[in-house]
Amino acid sequence: MTAELSNRIKRTVAFSISFLLLISSFFNASAMEGELVEGNSQGDHPHTITQVSPAALNGIFSEASIRNNAFFHFTKFLSRADKEQLREVNKKCRDFIDLTYFGPVYDPAMRVIPFSSEISGGRIGTHIFTLLEQAQRSIIIASDQCTNEEFLDDLSTLQENRQLEGRPLDIFIVTGEHPGTKKALNSKPRSFISLAVPSNNDSARSGKMHNKFIIVDKDFVITGSPNLTFAAYNYNIESFVAIYHQFVAKLYFHYYQYIISGARYDYTREEYRHVQKLMHIFNTAPDNPIRVCLAPILDIKTFVIGELNASQDIDINMFLISRASAAVMGDDIVANLLAAHHGGAGVTIKVDYNQYEQTTYMSSALAPLQTVGANIYTVLKHSEGMQTKTKTIVTKPQFHDKLLLIKQREDDSKKSHYWLSRIHRQRAR
Repeated sequence: MTAELSNRIKRTVAFSISFLLLISSFFNASAMEGELVEGNSQGDHPHTITQVSPAALNGIFSEASIRNNAFFHFTKFLSRADKEQLREVNKKCRDFIDLTYFGPVYDPAMRVIPFSSEISGGRIGTHIFTLLEQAQRSIIIASDQCTNEEFLDDLSTLQENRQLEGRPLDIFIVTGEHPGTKKALNSKPRSFISLAVPSNNDSARSGKMHNKFIIVDKDFVITGSPNLTFAAYNYNIESFVAIYHQFVAKLYFHYYQYIISGARYDYTREEYRHVQKLMHIFNTAPDNPIRVCLAPILDIKTFVIGELNASQDIDINMFLISRASAAVMGDDIVANLLAAHHGGAGVTIKVDYNQYEQTTYMSSALAPLQTVGANIYTVLKHSEGMQTKTKTIVTKPQFHDKLLLIKQREDDSKKSHYWLSRIHRQRAR
């Protein structure tokens, strides 16, 4: 055997083994994620949702180290051209590897179930608690405000009953800085793990934790307008959807990890990039009927404006609407709504009556749309007496909905459909 042939065989074998080790490293990363993310949440640190034993960590990283050493051992036999080719192969296989790592984008058991305080019957809180009773392992709640002590008591009872049945249920709560939240969560001993996320001092990028979602067992997500408050769960006008989709649930779980990590706007952080990658894979999957926008990793304003193009009908329910003082077409939702109206789209907007009457920025923001004949309505729900578990109160209902429905033109889409967006902010700029 000639030296040239021997070197060629070595290079071929080294290239093949290097590629297999490269692929293996991604699968190993997936296994590591399972070890580090799944597991019991009985740690001492409320900011951490899992604890892993040192022995388990040593085993995981020792195995990864052996594999990486083997990879570098074999790549040293490769020429510069071979290494470049290996990088190209890695790049071409990246999408396949990502899909294998993150799991299937398509869920054949997918269901999206809408609920509304006005048409679903019963109270929003009753519907949500019924869904939470399906939980077998964990409930993760992200809510700007968390002041509904009656609901927290019900959750605590559910958790205690599961413990007695030998089926422990972990409950994690991440909130904003509303003053009543800390009081409600600390009003009595509860076995919840909670964390308040502080805002920044920067008014332009406050980093306010304004989300309203719940993840159940990483199997389905509840997301919509209600905070975890007594008003939202009992008498406000609110709506939400329950999305049974394992990829969406996993995406929201990693978003929750991003929220509690403190990464904020740091796009170099692993938590930020992980959610960004997941959203990209999911939102660009062919024929995917759902798209997800999680701020600030994706900009909600840009996301919504992109969906207004080629619209036939636009229906908006929004608690508050404001507009930037120096609004420009490419960066302003109201300007794009005007353009859609001029293009023949029907535009209907409903806002809270009291907020409209008590503020000047709402009437100012909506005035251009009223001028061109868009349908603008204020919604008022009258007060009434209500009996809580401990006292009788007089309600002060709000039209707190945050819902955008878009019907696309049939000539711009293979099939006319409604696009639904959950907006986790109170302002559409």
